[in-house]
Amino acid sequence: MAIDHPEILDRLVLVDSILYDSFPEPGIARLKEPVWDEILGAPDFDLKKGLAKGFSRGMFHTDRVTAELVEAYERPFRGIDGRLAYLRAARALRTEELSSRMEDVEKRALPTLIVWGRFDTFQPLHFAEHLAGKMPRAQVQVFDEAGHFLPEDMPEALASRVAEFTSAQEGAR
Repeated sequence: MAIDHPEILDRLVLVDSILYDSFPEPGIARLKEPVWDEILGAPDFDLKKGLAKGFSRGMFHTDRVTAELVEAYERPFRGIDGRLAYLRAARALRTEELSSRMEDVEKRALPTLIVWGRFDTFQPLHFAEHLAGKMPRAQVQVFDEAGHFLPEDMPEALASRVAEFTSAQEGAR
């Protein structure tokens, strides 16, 4: 959107985003293997276990990985049809278009806040720092006690920082 329709944006916020060729990470990439059709299609497969493992690996505050959190993410993919939809969605994730347009992203001159968790195991911080160094009006906000799932790790702090940035007057940082 920032590339194709820059006229509708006056700021941009990126939160632990996929940048350059940073995706898919190995846990998602392996889902392209055909054996996963059978695994996720099995009547007794428990997607919650995999989601819980991913959250535990990707969050700093692992005590926030609760059954309720995992269930909220699993709910849209419940049942065999839901799990197979999850698999199709994971397989459809591609970075080729993004990778080929990163130079255009880097040239965006709109105020940009790049928000990252210091302990992001899925999208390492160096991607955010690299992009911020290329964009003329970008800044990086690193949350020291957060991983990849910032909205779950630090919801209040993230919301506050995004609200501050999006409501700031032009030129204020």
